[in-house]
Amino acid sequence: MHLPLKSSEHLRNYAFVVKDGDKTVRIKLVEADTEKDNVKAESGKERRFVLDADNPLSVENGELHIHFHYKPAGKKKQTALNKEAIETIFQQEGFDDWLALLKTPAPTEKNQDRTLLEKHLNDYTARNTFDYFIHKDLGGFLRRELDFYIKNEVLFLDDIDDASFQVTETHLRKIRVLRSIAHKIIRMLAQLEDFQKKLWLKKKFVVETHYCMTLDRVPEALYGEIVDNTAQHEEWVKLGFTTEDTEITEEYLKENSVLVLDTRFFDAAFKDKLLASIENFDEQCDGLLVHSENFQALNLMQERYREQVKCVYIDPPYNTGGDGFAYKDRYQHSSWLAALTGRAKAAYSLLSTQKGCFFSCIDDGEQDKLRISLDIVFGEDNFVANVIWQKKYAPANDATWLSDDHDFLVLFAKDKLGWSPGRLPRDAKQNKAYSNPDNDPRGRWRADNYKCNKTADERPNLYYPIIHPKTGEEIWPNRNAVWRYTKEQHEKNMAENRVWWGKDGRNKVPAYKRFLSDVGDLVPRTIWKYDEVGHNQDGIRQLRALMPQTGFTSPKPVGLLERVVQVGKGDLVLDYFAGSGTTAHAVINLNREDGGKRKYILVEMGEYFDTVLKPRIQKVVYSR
Repeated sequence: MHLPLKSSEHLRNYAFVVKDGDKTVRIKLVEADTEKDNVKAESGKERRFVLDADNPLSVENGELHIHFHYKPAGKKKQTALNKEAIETIFQQEGFDDWLALLKTPAPTEKNQDRTLLEKHLNDYTARNTFDYFIHKDLGGFLRRELDFYIKNEVLFLDDIDDASFQVTETHLRKIRVLRSIAHKIIRMLAQLEDFQKKLWLKKKFVVETHYCMTLDRVPEALYGEIVDNTAQHEEWVKLGFTTEDTEITEEYLKENSVLVLDTRFFDAAFKDKLLASIENFDEQCDGLLVHSENFQALNLMQERYREQVKCVYIDPPYNTGGDGFAYKDRYQHSSWLAALTGRAKAAYSLLSTQKGCFFSCIDDGEQDKLRISLDIVFGEDNFVANVIWQKKYAPANDATWLSDDHDFLVLFAKDKLGWSPGRLPRDAKQNKAYSNPDNDPRGRWRADNYKCNKTADERPNLYYPIIHPKTGEEIWPNRNAVWRYTKEQHEKNMAENRVWWGKDGRNKVPAYKRFLSDVGDLVPRTIWKYDEVGHNQDGIRQLRALMPQTGFTSPKPVGLLERVVQVGKGDLVLDYFAGSGTTAHAVINLNREDGGKRKYILVEMGEYFDTVLKPRIQKVVYSR
């Protein structure tokens, strides 16, 4: 198992030798700017290796230097850029001897025309797109691999019985020398890797902390400072809470107590006075937004929130490369799983032992692999369900194979035997089947089948006659579908006026009166339809209603997250791939509907933390 990804690309200069080892060609970067902290570049701004058009080649100290930039290159793929670079290089004048060497054939089975330049350029650009990880125990891993290599490739155990003593002794001397040298190399490599591991695992500092709250929680004694704060006024205009013509006075602030104040626009003295005025601040605080790489944030939260989170929901990168996430997500399956597993382990210790559950939204491409990873973290016995979410309301008729209409919500409990899902409130559509045709004082009810699908041979105690109250005749069930209730229970049903023979009392078969008050809330099902929880387009519309200029293309609908929080009984909900902030939006909505005190923790490292996520939450809070 590996630790999360290293935070930058491998961008060393690259050199190769031609013509019997006496000519060196070096690929050099003139300019390189990389994404850091595993952040994926925006679409169309991905960095690529681009030949320096002004100075592609130069000869320095007897070496040929090929100059490249590493920068955004629009929609062009690296293979196309490499092809253009090769064509440009071969057209350069004054480098005939060098170009003749670079044109040396280096064919492959698939590419018979490949040149030496193409081979090395492809090797260089390819190795800078590999996945790089910090190994937890590189020394132990390499020593095990060394022993395996020696036993199978050096010692030749299968041949040892036939070897003479002298030959065997010679092999053993070679093995001792090999192991001695290899262990020194392994020790050096392990020290470097262990140092990187310590740097990565070192807890990071909180650089700054700010608070957002509505004015009804701010003492009026501080309103004068708010009136004088131009930066806060400009923020309200930017968020759409006020206009440039709005005159901000203390009276205006009192009349608009849902305006959201942001302490980042005030000095430390104001912040201290504000916080001192709020009793039991942790209880009063509804949510926490953390702008950080999520692995570091989860580690930082361990002591404060250990075993306190009731529900974790994540919408991680689907590993498709085109889902709009800030995180890089076109890794090998094992690399993607290493990144996800490390974070899931950190979140595991934050979950409540008896009441904690974990949801992860994922598509068909990685669902099976994610399930295996979470089996390791939570244990196979704690798998609860693979919920199907119908994410589209219309089929994709241009699909190459099948219309991709659903995603999954993989659900685990920290302790399945101690956890139970929250039930879902009934809506008007579900209650429509209940009426009260006989004006029963117990309220609305619906007629249920009085029979079951067992046979008289299987349930002889359920095969008996019922006396019709109107006609007095004996009503027998079919031998292949006997009564649902025993004779004793039927008599109790009659006494409680739960047997229904129709409005005129002349139905030939009775029904059972099941009252709405008996049913209660609904057990969650494993298929969540779009008309219940929303679909992809709902998510986009909901976000654009608050953030019209957003570049997010696939935010989840608020209804889906409301369902997750309800089923997960999320008094404290954690989302460490927070994206645009849908999870917090859902928690706020549910609290408004039922007066709950649910809280949320959101972690996001993308630049849109300040441009989308936080403004969205501020607008949702303001719109109460």
